[in-house]
Amino acid sequence: MSISTKQATAESAMPSPRIRGAAYRYGLAIVSFAIALGVGLLARRYGIGHQFAMLLFAIAVAGWYGGLGPALVAAVLSSLAYDYFFTQPLYQLGFTKYDLIDIALYISFAFLISRFREVRWRAEDKLRESEERYRTLVQHAPEAIVVLDVDTGRFVDANKNAVRLFGRSKEALLELGPVAVSPPTQPDGRPSSESAVENIQKAVEGADVVFEWMHLDAAEKEIPCEVRLVRLLAAERVLVRGSIIDITERERAQQALKERADLLDLTHDTIFVRAMNNVITYWNRGAQELYGWSSEEALGRPSHELLRTEFPEPLEQINAKLLQTDRWEGELIHAARDGKRFVVSSRWSLQRDAHDEPLAILETSTDITERKRAEQDLRSQAELIRLAHDAIIVRDPESRVTFWNAGAEKTYGWTAGEATGRVTHELLQTRFPVSREAVDFALQESGEWEGELTHVRKGGTAIVVTSRQSLRRDSHGAPAAIMEINRDVTDRKRSEEELRRLNEELEQRVIERTKELEAVNKQLEAFAYSVSHDLRAPVRHIAGFTELLQKHAAWILDDKGRHQISMILDAASRMGTLIDDLLAFSRIGRAETQNTTVDLSQIVKGVIGEFAPDTQGRKIVWRVGDLPRCYGDPAMLRLVFTNLVSNALKFTRTRDQAEIEIDSLNHSPAEVVVFVKDNGVGFDTRYKDKLFGVFQRLHSQEAFEGTGIGLATVQRIIHAHGGKVWLDSSVDHGATFYVALPKLGKANA
Repeated sequence: MSISTKQATAESAMPSPRIRGAAYRYGLAIVSFAIALGVGLLARRYGIGHQFAMLLFAIAVAGWYGGLGPALVAAVLSSLAYDYFFTQPLYQLGFTKYDLIDIALYISFAFLISRFREVRWRAEDKLRESEERYRTLVQHAPEAIVVLDVDTGRFVDANKNAVRLFGRSKEALLELGPVAVSPPTQPDGRPSSESAVENIQKAVEGADVVFEWMHLDAAEKEIPCEVRLVRLLAAERVLVRGSIIDITERERAQQALKERADLLDLTHDTIFVRAMNNVITYWNRGAQELYGWSSEEALGRPSHELLRTEFPEPLEQINAKLLQTDRWEGELIHAARDGKRFVVSSRWSLQRDAHDEPLAILETSTDITERKRAEQDLRSQAELIRLAHDAIIVRDPESRVTFWNAGAEKTYGWTAGEATGRVTHELLQTRFPVSREAVDFALQESGEWEGELTHVRKGGTAIVVTSRQSLRRDSHGAPAAIMEINRDVTDRKRSEEELRRLNEELEQRVIERTKELEAVNKQLEAFAYSVSHDLRAPVRHIAGFTELLQKHAAWILDDKGRHQISMILDAASRMGTLIDDLLAFSRIGRAETQNTTVDLSQIVKGVIGEFAPDTQGRKIVWRVGDLPRCYGDPAMLRLVFTNLVSNALKFTRTRDQAEIEIDSLNHSPAEVVVFVKDNGVGFDTRYKDKLFGVFQRLHSQEAFEGTGIGLATVQRIIHAHGGKVWLDSSVDHGATFYVALPKLGKANA
């Protein structure tokens, strides 16, 4: 899952402020206005001002949740109400040029909020569409897929096949981690927790990790699986995607091999099965008669050590041929229990699972002085091949079919009688990845060839197969026969192609949507800059004319009139501050960072010095550590720490002794982490995500002043540097803000 997709998932999980239906939207505008008016009248009764801002809030609610039309309705109603209830003379409607300024402010604010709402919706829709496409792709993937949050150790996502594999609901699965759905120990004897941490760490470091693992379903039933771990790119979390394939069938195939071998226990031929580490897992009666060891004595012992085998060539070369051709045949010298040594004709057959992974080796050894036993062993091997699920074809040097097993009948539709004697590439209408002559040449030179072929079944259906072909020569070195083992991979190839196409389409769409979102953000920043810039002049006019009115008419006004003028000046001042902060916020997005080496110690000392005149008389304990150097824009980083230190000073104002700590953490080789910690009033961490939004505040204006733009400014600057910002706090126990920045020499690519 890419970073942009993860962000889209997070955005889509947030509630979308949409209300359908004109009646509901306009009803919301009227209700919002009525509530704001009621609160304003109640506040006036208790001598509280800010009615102008309260009505602005009603317009904001109507515009954000209802759109432009409801916002204009709320603006008109607010203008009339403010003139009638809160402007002298009270309870009369009469519009002056100053009233028109109020109306213009209300309507402009309505347009501003509605525009913000429209841009936000459009971006949400585009991101949600991309996220849904990706989620659909994951949900319909053929394997079980889970996403693990490495920091918490829990799954954060799972597709339908994962729910089916583990036998738990998705909600229950997301409460667990990999160890909770695994037995205490794995079949190799290692603790599951230890092995899981080791493999996850490899994936986090960038490796593509593939391993076998034993999982548990809800009924505590063990499920053998093959797991592939890949780290996902995420902005704030370390995520690892696990693709899980149930290999129960592979284990069953291995067991089936043993069960089929049990049938051979009735024969006097020497047959035993050994695992890939050469440990004997099956020992038939013929092996007991030939070698003298009972089944109980032989099982679990390495075959080459037990039989003191002498090989005609190095064992490494024999194993290499076995893995390449799935078989080996030759003469070996073995020793019996009594020490007698004799020569056997040994034939090894490699059993593979459905994913073409080696499972076990069936070894048949025959005393070459007894030809009957050798012939019986040959027939037994032929029977095993006939029952194999893969299409096994033997053809002569002229490519005419001489052997056609049951797997070939199932794969191609022709019976052995119909296929025998036919030329294979004519019967199957073979399409080669290279010329047929090149394949024949490779067989002649190396004795083997492997690749993908396109065949046509009986009835005309084309299929794709993986083909492994081995050339067998006679005693004179001349080509005698070719064995061809084919496996139908049509469905897999189709799924791989579809997945590749969908991945390419998804990546392209994500790129396009990202570019569109960047363009929208730039337009939004330009719009905010323009609106905030244009609103400054009307607010100054309100403040200026109100001050003139206060200066020239104060002597004829009663206390109530002077109080109302004071309220107007206060509201205008707050509006001016809000507009200035919004203008500064929009400028940050438009400005380009001038990155260079930055000494954070010097910046923090300068910021603290600037606040010294404002903190005289307060008891403040500063704890400033030895801060590192980093890479960034000095002016913007100075603004970051100005906002953070200002917040620390503001929210410790109620403490008898303020304690403010500024220091760094050794976080990672690529970044530095600086924190600003205070012992102030703190806040509820359930609402911590709101703090970085524009105009978001958790404390009242009367308790602590501010516009709610400072932390949004901090986040925007840090993100522009390729870093991140987060926080920790609790009510009445202070707050800690963390800032991660690139280390020196780790500039963003």
